[in-house]
Amino acid sequence: MPDWRKLCCACRNCHIAVGTPGRVSSLLQSGALPAKPLSMLVLDEADQLMGDSFYTDVAWIYDQLPKRKQVSRGECSSYG
Repeated sequence: MPDWRKLCCACRNCHIAVGTPGRVSSLLQSGALPAKPLSMLVLDEADQLMGDSFYTDVAWIYDQLPKRKQVSRGECSSYG
């Protein structure tokens, strides 16, 4: 289990965040990743983002971010 106090200090002034919707949502809800300083968010699992299972998380995350933001999606998995 990560030390949330260290993570919170590292993310306090974070302007760019990259992660899966579930992880980003969890970090925002716990306060470890404050939404206010974020200006860009990259969500991983792009191949699944439009599915019903991610819609609630993505919509909630989007609502937490500042009005001025960039949101991107990506797929970081490698298929051999």
